[in-house]
Amino acid sequence: MNLLLLVFSIFLLLFSMTKLAKIKYSKNDSILKEARSNLISLLWGGVAIAGYLLTTYQVWV
Repeated sequence: MNLLLLVFSIFLLLFSMTKLAKIKYSKNDSILKEARSNLISLLWGGVAIAGYLLTTYQVWV
């Protein structure tokens, strides 16, 4: 079970990092578009941090 959670957390981390890398930032957008892109990057960053913490916990256990 721990091995399955470890594999899941690694895939979660890789998936969230690719999503973070694909977010485009533009200087000519409106404030709402900038807020939306910042919110999306914040949410994917939270998923990436959770994946990182879950991976280190599973390696520790």
